[in-house]
Amino acid sequence: MTARVSRCLAALIAAGAPGLALGAVAPDASSVLTMQLENDMLVPNSDRYYTNGVRIGYTSPTDHLPAFMADFGHFLLGAGQQRVSIELSQHLFTPGNTGITDPVRTDRPYAAILMGTLSLIQDTKDTRTVLSAGLGVIGPPAFGRQAQNTTHFLIGQPIARGWGAQIPSLPVVQLTGERI
Repeated sequence: MTARVSRCLAALIAAGAPGLALGAVAPDASSVLTMQLENDMLVPNSDRYYTNGVRIGYTSPTDHLPAFMADFGHFLLGAGQQRVSIELSQHLFTPGNTGITDPVRTDRPYAAILMGTLSLIQDTKDTRTVLSAGLGVIGPPAFGRQAQNTTHFLIGQPIARGWGAQIPSLPVVQLTGERI
């Protein structure tokens, strides 16, 4: 980026948000509701590999979170403005041929994952840190067969026949951390 472009961006930021130009973090009193749908239904006959994902999430306003989470975040990360995020997600994976009841063993197996995630988000003037803990399940309790075949019924597509051979039930624990 050229020095001239950098100066222009800095001027725009300063004009629109004087506090941010000095490095302060502006609090946000709004909560955020996120809904995301990823589906291959726009491409005919494409149910293979990653076929569907659904996610719904809620992020709190700045500094509206349980005291134990705020204390934990400040203990680990120091000072900063905090938010909490809660999300529920489901992802479906299928082999290349969903019309057979006994999938080819060398192809991607049928699998579904259902997961709930709780995240602590902390912002400073220079960084954003996200610490997340997710708990979930892979296998029949993730409702992959029901989600895919109900959707296919509603949109007039053939059902996937091999869900009986999906990955067996397993618990999932996912811990993540990132700093931007």
